[in-house]
Amino acid sequence: MFQEALGEVEEYVKEIKESWAITGCSILLEAWVDSKGRDLVTFIADCPAGPVYLTSLDVSDIKQDSKALISLVDGLVDEVGVQNVVQIVACSASGWVGELGESYAGNNKKGVFWSVSVSHCFELMLLKIGDLDQLGYIVDAVNVITDYINSNPLVLKLVRDQDNSLTVSSEFEFFLPYLTLESIFRVKNELTAMLASSDCNNEEDARVSKLHVGNIYEIMDVIKESIAREFNNKESCYEPLWDVIDDVWNKHLHSPLHAAGYFLNPVTYYSDDFHLDSEVAAGLCSSLVHVVKESDIQVKVATQLDMYRVGEECFNEASQADQIIGITPGEWWAQKASQHPELQSFAIKVLSQTCEGASRYKLQSRLAEKLVFTEGTTSCELERLEDLAFVHYNLHLKSCKAKLSEEQ
Repeated sequence: MFQEALGEVEEYVKEIKESWAITGCSILLEAWVDSKGRDLVTFIADCPAGPVYLTSLDVSDIKQDSKALISLVDGLVDEVGVQNVVQIVACSASGWVGELGESYAGNNKKGVFWSVSVSHCFELMLLKIGDLDQLGYIVDAVNVITDYINSNPLVLKLVRDQDNSLTVSSEFEFFLPYLTLESIFRVKNELTAMLASSDCNNEEDARVSKLHVGNIYEIMDVIKESIAREFNNKESCYEPLWDVIDDVWNKHLHSPLHAAGYFLNPVTYYSDDFHLDSEVAAGLCSSLVHVVKESDIQVKVATQLDMYRVGEECFNEASQADQIIGITPGEWWAQKASQHPELQSFAIKVLSQTCEGASRYKLQSRLAEKLVFTEGTTSCELERLEDLAFVHYNLHLKSCKAKLSEEQ
C-alpha cells in the first residue's frame, strides 16, 4: 500500500514540477529549534499548481557559517533548476535566517531574489507599533479588559451574547490584543462602557489574506491610507505608524519583484491611481534581468513592454475594466498576451509568485525531526524515512492546496 501511495505522490509531484517551466516557483524556508536544541529547516517549492515538499535539514553545525549556508541554498536552487526559481521566501528576519538573507542578497550569484514572509513582516510591524509610547497603553488596556472578561464567567457570557467573535485565537500570541481590539470595536455600541472607539474597516483584512507579488504594493498603500484616515489625516498621529511600516518594508519585505508585479498587474497598472516612480522602474528592470537570463529575450521583452505601457495592439481591448476584473493577473496575461510571448512568459513568472511563507501550510515537525536524526540509522532505514516524509508532507500540502482553492 505504501509503494502504491509513493507512486501516486511521485506522479502528482512530477506534474507540478512540469509547471515550473511556465510559472516558475518560490522556495519557502521554514526554520525552528526542536526539543533537543537543534536548528532545523524545511524547504518547500511553491507555485500556482501547488506546493511541493523538498527536504528537511539540520543546520546546527553551519548556522554561523554564511558561506556554508549560501552553498546549501544554492545547491537546492540548482536541484530545483535555477531557471525555475524566482525567489526565496524566508520565515524570519532575525537569527541565522536573517543573517543568511543579508548574506544571500549580497552574494546573489544565482539571480534569485530573497524576501521575508509577508505575515512575519506584519508581525514585526504590529510588535513595533505596540512599542510606540502613544499606542502601548492601548494594547495594555485591551489586555486588562480581555483578562477581566475571560476571568468572569457572567461578564464573558454577556459579551458572547452580544458578539461571539469577541473571544479570538491566533497562532501568534502577540496578535491577540489587536484581534481582540478589533472585535471590541465591532460591538462598540453595546460595550461603550468598556472601550470607546471608531469604526473598524475589515475590507483590507480580507484582501491581505490573498497577498501575492502583483498586489503587495497596492495593499501597503491601502493600509497606510486607512491608518491616516483613522487619525483624521493628522500627520503627527499617523506618521510614527507609517515610519514603522516603511522601516519593515524597506529592510525586510520590499523586493524588486514586488515593484515588477505592481507594474505588470493590469488591475493596478491601468487604474487611475498607478504611479510609476524610480523605485518601480528600477524594480522592473532588475526583475527582467534576473528572471529572463537571455539578453536577446530581454531586449524583446523591453520592446513589448512599450505596447503594454500605452495599451496598444492586443492590450487595447484587454486593458478595459471588464476584461481585467474576475481573473488573476497571471490568468490575464495567459489569456490576453499571446501576441507577445516573451513578455507574456516574463509577466506570468513574476505574477505567479507568492508573498507568503511556509507557515500557512502548518507542516508538522515531528517527522522532519526524525528524518534529520540519522545516528545509528542504516541507509535502508534512512531511505525509508525519506520516502515516508516525501509522501506524508506532499499529501498534506496537496490537501492544503485544495482547501485554499475552495476558500478563494
